[in-house]
Amino acid sequence: MNENLQISHEQDTVPVWGNLSNPLDFDPTSFRFLLHIDSGVTDPLNLDAEPVEYLVNNCSILNKMETLSSSLVDQDHPVLFQGTSACHGLILSAPESSILATNYRDIYTQDKTYDEIVQNYPVQDPDKLMESTQIHDHNEVLLRAKEISAQAFFWVEPQDPTEETPFSKEQIRELADAAGLPLVELPLIKH
Repeated sequence: MNENLQISHEQDTVPVWGNLSNPLDFDPTSFRFLLHIDSGVTDPLNLDAEPVEYLVNNCSILNKMETLSSSLVDQDHPVLFQGTSACHGLILSAPESSILATNYRDIYTQDKTYDEIVQNYPVQDPDKLMESTQIHDHNEVLLRAKEISAQAFFWVEPQDPTEETPFSKEQIRELADAAGLPLVELPLIKH
């Protein structure tokens, strides 16, 4: 499953954007990850429809996608995207060339054209992006989907234990094991 997400060997010397932590050395008191919460891929003609596929089940979907939304998080910026019931996703690595746009808040990409996004949301230095991100909000980093690499799966406990999620933590652990990736339980806020 994971082979569709890997950066090719020719790009191994390309700098990775974000000053990211290694998920294998996760320290809840000091970390920085680029995350994509896996809310599922929907029919682009009917965004209110139920997701038709989840990346954790079929990473090859990325080969068909142009862009992917993500957020840069750390121990001081612990808010996860709120617009989904999903509590799981991918910890990513991305070369600098794959960063298309950044913003200290949600870009709301579904309401804008590609050209509008790139013009209005220039790529910021990751440290400056974190400085401008409020601790009670999430930022957005728009990526070229075909250039990213999955480093791990992640899980965030829902604030409400009765909340229904698309997958259980055990299911995500099984999918991570099958992909040969670690599962990192992150101390983020998920409302």
